Amino acid sequence: MNIYFDFLARWDTADEIALTNDILTDGVTSVMSQVAGPQVLITLNAEEAKLGTATIGGAAATWMLSFDDTTDEWASWAVVIPESYNGSTLYAKGIYSMETDNSNDICMGIYIDYIDPAQDVDTEDYDTINCTSQTVPGTAGYPGEVIVTLTNDDSIVAGALARIKAERDSDGSCDTDDASDDLELRKIVIYTADYTWTQKTEYTNYFVNYGTGVTDSIIPITDESLNTWAINYAFE
Repeated sequence: MNIYFDFLARWDTADEIALTNDILTDGVTSVMSQVAGPQVLITLNAEEAKLGTATIGGAAATWMLSFDDTTDEWASWAVVIPESYNGSTLYAKGIYSMETDNSNDICMGIYIDYIDPAQDVDTEDYDTINCTSQTVPGTAGYPGEVIVTLTNDDSIVAGALARIKAERDSDGSCDTDDASDDLELRKIVIYTADYTWTQKTEYTNYFVNYGTGVTDSIIPITDESLNTWAINYAFE
């Protein structure tokens, strides 16, 4: 859990930042704090997947994609990366259950394909696989989670069209997968561990933006609609 602070302030007569809770005649000052956790960008649902070699089933209480234990099987999704994405490291959390196994490991692989403006939309060009091995739940049918760090993200950017492919690495070529029978994938959540919040207020006149450090000047605001600032000064 990260704690983020934003500050609205004015320079006082000693050229120091004055922080109070009053709205001043020659500027604006306010102190706020927010507790911020991971930002969920995209939820990938089993029933919305393009089926590759994985199979879909809806007889269970929730839709699921079944991945075999002997053949590397996959499914993919077309997505638009939200404008709120700030370029930080992406993570994929796969929520799954096992058909029968209750003691071994599965390996989940995630690929990213950023469809840039110079790429044919129907031509797949995935970056290198990202993968993580995880011990399955102790009871078959119970939910488990596997979190994959998407280091190879194909230089994805906010607002971009992209493909995300999930694969069970059943042959263990990327990491250990020795669990028997099917992996039943229920959901995948794509998220960032930290992010920038923006917030608008009715305050006027001036604000100071605290980013990685203190800005050295006050920015005049002539239009209230522009009075926004970033909450990105963090204690982690």
